[in-house]
Amino acid sequence: MKVYLDSSFLIAFLFEYEREDYDSIERIFSLIDRHKIEACISLYNLSEIRQYVEQNGPAETINEIFRLAIFEIVCHPIAIIGYLKRNERERLYRQFKISDRSDALHVANAMKEKCDKIISFDTHFKEVEGVIDSCTPDEFLDIGEEGAMRA
Repeated sequence: MKVYLDSSFLIAFLFEYEREDYDSIERIFSLIDRHKIEACISLYNLSEIRQYVEQNGPAETINEIFRLAIFEIVCHPIAIIGYLKRNERERLYRQFKISDRSDALHVANAMKEKCDKIISFDTHFKEVEGVIDSCTPDEFLDIGEEGAMRA
């Protein structure tokens, strides 16, 4: 199974250790680390993580925190995909509608990469269920780790 990790999931992993569902996030990273599932993110995610750090961190440590966040991500076997070309993005956009325009970039990237699911805490992705499935970490694990790997 191939999953696209949305920024909300990555931000929770990187900065929200106190979350009640953090164990589920760690379990998904364990599946990724053991090559039980294939995962990808895009450069769009990194931009959104940078924005999060800018909004939530002290100005004097933004670059350091962002570099450490990138380091934490690249320590895992996660593919980092580039920006979509304009014509490719427009072609993919014609296949779905989503109310949050920034999420459209993630849907298009997940489609291009032929991902089976988008793992996210963002409910906007439910709007494209006919095109690509989305789920929270808990929902992903509820289908069972073995089921997730077969799907």
